[in-house]
Amino acid sequence: MRRNGKPVITSVPAGPDNPLGKYWLGFDRSGVGIHGTNSPNSIYRSATHGCIRMRAESIEELFGKVEVNTAVNVIYQPVLLGIDGDGIYLEAHPDVYKKGGDPVAVVRRLVTEAGVQDRIVWETVKHVLAKREGIARRIDVGTVSDAKSPASGG
Repeated sequence: MRRNGKPVITSVPAGPDNPLGKYWLGFDRSGVGIHGTNSPNSIYRSATHGCIRMRAESIEELFGKVEVNTAVNVIYQPVLLGIDGDGIYLEAHPDVYKKGGDPVAVVRRLVTEAGVQDRIVWETVKHVLAKREGIARRIDVGTVSDAKSPASGG
């Protein structure tokens, strides 16, 4: 807000015009928590002051499952590896806080821990890491016809 020459809003009153939606799960740190948004395109982006934005239906479901004083661990992982059936997927986001470490080293550690290092197409890994588009892309051998472009992930 300050960068755009607008007054910095530090609190938002409850009501129908509240951009945070109907649900708020606050962390110990004042003003930071999990909430909905009236800007769905901002979800999965570094667009807040530390909050986690969710779709309205998702925060409503989560809100109904937690109690006051529920312990929370927020984990910062701009590089994620997932295995679904025979597919191995890599998801890379911009490292906005510069705390993610060397992304190639992170992937090497993750695939080694998963025991799948011999199934990885490293050219595809480099492509996914370079784009950092926040979409899980398939990176395993036998599913990528051209190692320079990631499979669509189907």
